[in-house]
Amino acid sequence: MKKIFILFYIFLFFFFCSHKPIVESSTKSQLELRDMQSKKIFNTDIKFLTKAILQVLQDDEFVIVNSDSNLGYFNAKKKLDGGRESYKFAWYDIYYPIAIYKVSALGMMVNEINATVSIRIYEEHSVIRASFNSDLIDKDGKLESSKTIDDSKFYQEFFAKVDKALFLEKNNL
Repeated sequence: MKKIFILFYIFLFFFFCSHKPIVESSTKSQLELRDMQSKKIFNTDIKFLTKAILQVLQDDEFVIVNSDSNLGYFNAKKKLDGGRESYKFAWYDIYYPIAIYKVSALGMMVNEINATVSIRIYEEHSVIRASFNSDLIDKDGKLESSKTIDDSKFYQEFFAKVDKALFLEKNNL
C-alpha cells in the first residue's frame, strides 16, 4: 500500500512539474496561411508603406518591439484585456490541491498577441505579409502555449485598416 502512495506522489510531481511549452499548429496549410496573411499593394515606396503599417499597429494598441524600415520588418506585441486569465472554482473541482494549482498557475498568465509584419518590394508592386500569434506567458516570462491566428476575417480586418491608413497617408490626413 505504501508503494502505491509513493507512485501516486511521483506521478503528481511529474504531472505538475514537467510542463513544457505547447505550440499549437494551425489547422490550415502553409499555402492557405500565406495567402490570407499577404496583401499585394501597387506602391513601391517603402517609407510610405512603413508609416502606414506603423500607424495601424499603434492604433490597434500594439507596442512596437522591433522595427527596421530599410528591410520592411516590424515586430509588435499587445496584451489583451489587462492580460490576466483567472480560474473559477467549479463543482467538479473535488480534489482541492488541483484547483489550488489551477488558480495559482492561471491567475498569473498573460495573454499576448505577437505581430510580425514584413514588406517585400518588387518592380511594380509590394507585398505586405502579417502574421499574428496568440501567446500565453506565465509569471516568469516563459511561453506556456502559442497558436497562430488563422482566422481569415482577422486578417481581412487588418488589411482593411492598412488600406485606410494608406489612403490617409497618401492624402496627408
